[in-house]
Amino acid sequence: MSKGTEIGWFINEWMAARAMRQRDLMTLTGLSRQNISDLCSGKTKYTQKSLESVARALAIQPYELLLSPTLANRMRVAKNDDA
Repeated sequence: MSKGTEIGWFINEWMAARAMRQRDLMTLTGLSRQNISDLCSGKTKYTQKSLESVARALAIQPYELLLSPTLANRMRVAKNDDA
């Protein structure tokens, strides 16, 4: 379990799933290097604004950051099977 999941989100797991580094996220979100570092390490808790910004950069829905990539992808498949 990463430090991020201890504070309620899966930023590091999603970054790994998208093959992104903190620098990539910094560029895509416009957040500072320190802010991204603090969010990834769990030093800073996410806010609604950071959640939305990071989700947009990762091309996912904000709520998906609160789920592991594996679970979120399973939910997507299940939703598509129901359609």
